[in-house]
Amino acid sequence: MRRALTSALVGGAAAAGGGSINLNWSDCGDSSTHGHITSLSPTSLTLGTKTSLVGKGKVDEAIPAATYKVQAKEGFVPVWSHTGDACKSETIKLPFGSGELDMKGFKCPMSPGDVELDLDLTLSSTIPAKLARVTIELTAQSSTGDKALCAQIKTSPALMRVPMRKVEMTFQERLESIHLGAAKLEARYGGGTSDVIIDDYQNAQYYGEISVGSPGQKEMVIFDTGSANLWVPNKRPWFTSHNIYDHSKSSTYAKNGTVFKIQYGSGPVSGVYSRDTVTVGSFELKNYLFAEVDNTGGLGLGYRLGKFDGILGLGWDSISVDHVPTPMKALIDSAQLEKPVFGFYLANNKPGELVFGGVDPKHVSGDFSYVPLSSEGYWQVALDGVTLGSDSVSTTKSAIVDSGTSLLAGPAAEIKAIAAKLGASVVMGKEYTVDCSKDIPTLSFKLGGKDFALSKDDLTLANQGSTCVLGLMGVDVPPPRGPLWILGDVFMRKYYVEFDWGNKRLGIATAAAAETAVIV
Repeated sequence: MRRALTSALVGGAAAAGGGSINLNWSDCGDSSTHGHITSLSPTSLTLGTKTSLVGKGKVDEAIPAATYKVQAKEGFVPVWSHTGDACKSETIKLPFGSGELDMKGFKCPMSPGDVELDLDLTLSSTIPAKLARVTIELTAQSSTGDKALCAQIKTSPALMRVPMRKVEMTFQERLESIHLGAAKLEARYGGGTSDVIIDDYQNAQYYGEISVGSPGQKEMVIFDTGSANLWVPNKRPWFTSHNIYDHSKSSTYAKNGTVFKIQYGSGPVSGVYSRDTVTVGSFELKNYLFAEVDNTGGLGLGYRLGKFDGILGLGWDSISVDHVPTPMKALIDSAQLEKPVFGFYLANNKPGELVFGGVDPKHVSGDFSYVPLSSEGYWQVALDGVTLGSDSVSTTKSAIVDSGTSLLAGPAAEIKAIAAKLGASVVMGKEYTVDCSKDIPTLSFKLGGKDFALSKDDLTLANQGSTCVLGLMGVDVPPPRGPLWILGDVFMRKYYVEFDWGNKRLGIATAAAAETAVIV
């Protein structure tokens, strides 16, 4: 049997089967401790699956026999402990029905030198939420009374990743979407503080999967930082293939019945509020208040032809319709997130990814620059300046980062002036095209004192022959919200954006390189 430096009680977030948690370990021994852990792997565990843990360490003197104590803490408060004979194998039932630990006993006496951790750990796929963050402290004492080991393991929910699918458009579809998009952005951001206008989302490109109910019913939603409610359809428009939610098929449905209504253009989007379990990746929101919509007429043709079913808003509480708890606030309150953060990676020519609980370093190149929010409604920050090449082209002082908008939108007069400098032509009064062979200077946005540059390749979205569509449109947002720039997917494909709810800020870093898609 291997000599073993053991062990761990591991607590995780309440999650669906197959979810995972992180293990972060440290050696807490001092100069009088004779054993030290130097490594532990793996650093994450899959819930519901037996996992073999292996650690390595050293002892500096012979240990004839030893006892151990494993203690779990929430903060500094012990919530569970277990003692045993370190020289014997033992299966330990973990508290709160969270699983079991098969410890391999030490081969006593232990000789000075290398030692190895060897144990099997099985965690329930429905770990209680109270164990979402636990500090586990293991101490071992030799039969002579000397300290043999001290190790700490801190647990936390792993990052939850939602794959993002991209809607590809032809050249003509791109032009038409821009034309429709300008009007809806003016409506969305230009209303008074009591007006809530829903997007037609014809201009949105990225969507991902959630489920609602028990068993879960699949819904494809736009994860939209420019709104703050969740709604899904319960009625399918004629001749469409949208997924719908049927509460009669859910064992966890609870009736609310309050009317949900948003005015859009010439018609409403409406339905009723209900409560049910909403699953986003491996995270569950039980008894969550959302809207099931039976009238999507106000969304127009864009919804009938769209690939998405509903909308999951990631904006702040102040823009939530009827002031219902927002999805992000509910996730934070459920203690399932490692950090109150989410991050977007919107790739070119490959699937994107939305991460809850942190950011995904493999999609980031370089360091994040952080910009404090200037308003808690939309994700709004101060705009220090906009330059085209070396020329200043904007006096606007605010910008919003919006995952529900695919372009860069700015005040119409500023966009018109930029287009003139580029020799661009206006089409249908809203969208701009330019000769693909023409040199285009860098367009830079200064946020938090740092320039974030977009090149010609970043700014041109589609081409037909020698004509390219520019990712710019003019939108006039009146006071008090405007004027402002809206930094949509054109910006977010170049830059990975961390939406830091806890610190009320945006983190921006260059996204890891992705292929550039050419749409013809």
